[in-house]
Parts: sequence; C-alpha cells; structure tokens
Amino acid sequence: MDAVEANALAPINDEERAQIAELRGRCAEELGAVPEHAADLVHDYHLARFLRGHQGIEKQAKMLANALAYRTRLRSELKHRALWDACRAAGSIDLSVLPHAATILKMLPIRALEGGSVDGLPVSCSISSRIDLPGFEAADDEQVEEFLTCLVEQRAIVCHTLSVKEDRMAKVMEMRDLTNVSVVTMLKYRGALKKILKAVKTIVDYYPEIIYQVPAVGPAA
Repeated sequence: MDAVEANALAPINDEERAQIAELRGRCAEELGAVPEHAADLVHDYHLARFLRGHQGIEKQAKMLANALAYRTRLRSELKHRALWDACRAAGSIDLSVLPHAATILKMLPIRALEGGSVDGLPVSCSISSRIDLPGFEAADDEQVEEFLTCLVEQRAIVCHTLSVKEDRMAKVMEMRDLTNVSVVTMLKYRGALKKILKAVKTIVDYYPEIIYQVPAVGPAA
C-alpha cells in the first residue's frame, strides 16, 4: 500500500477534527434532526467522509445536509428498519438479505466475497459480461431501485461499523471483471444502463468515500 492509499484509510487526524467541528456548526439544524436510530449519521467518521470527498467547507456542508436529509428519510422507512439493524450487527456485506435479492441477483451478478482484501476491507465483485441486460432492462423499476438503494445503504452502514471498530476510514474494494464485455451491446440496452447510472449518482451525491479501489480485469471490447 503506498502513501496515498494509506492516507485514504487513515484515522481522523487533529486537523480534520477541527474541520469536523466547523462542519457541525454549519449543519447543526440538520444534525439535530437526525433520529436516535440513525445516530451513525452524526458520528465523526460519517462527517469525515464529506471532508475527504469534497473540497471547501461550503460544498462539504451542502453535500452533508443533502445526504442527511436523504439517508434520514431512508432510515425512517419502517419496512427496512430491521435490515439496517441487521447490517450494523453483522458488520459485513450480505446481499442475500436485501429486498428482491433473489430476483435481481439473477440478472445483476454482484457478489460479496468472503473474508476481505489484504487491507482487511470488504470486497465486492461484479462480472459485467454476465449481466442479463434484456432482463434487467425489463425488470420492475421500483424493485430495482429498492434493491440498489438498500445495497448502497448496507455498504455505508458496514463501512461505518468497521470504521468505528477499527478507528480508520473503512471502505469497500470493488473488483470488476470486464472480460468479453461488449460496449456496443451494452449501449443497446439504455434502459438497463439508466438504472445503473441512477445508483451511481446516488453514491456520488450521498455516499462519499465509500469505495476504496476499483481493480478491473479483462478490458472491455
């Protein structure tokens, strides 16, 4: 692991603690509105992800406020309350417990690998050539959105749990197998790509500093 990679996983330092205090001041109202069952959203490690993921206190505060509103609303949905509790207790990624997993995972080959990376991080693997593009495009939009929304939230909860336990910025390593992937073929299924890109936008907007590295094998065609 080089110095840059090590810093990406480093514990919160004294300079960041001072910045976190300023961020708390700017988002005091939003932080004060977070319910007890979502207390991890007000933790220093959650706030530190916005410091490292965005530049400038104005941008950091704006993105944090938006994320708090989004994730507090998501956590308040009673139908998923047991899922969030289970994620915190497990401390590991388990895609099988996500809503509609039995259906979606047949079309979207994402798997959580047992154990972890050499850095002790959770590892997720996707095999792009195995995506059932016609099936995924035709899949129920609400089910796909619910599955992907819960998938991202589960990762965030697991990363936060590990961050607090290990006192470092835990993230997910994303391994992607692009062997025999045809970009031309994928572009024919714009509906499927749109669903995936929507999930990517959610990560960018509300979940900074969740992904560590994205090693890929087998360049796409």
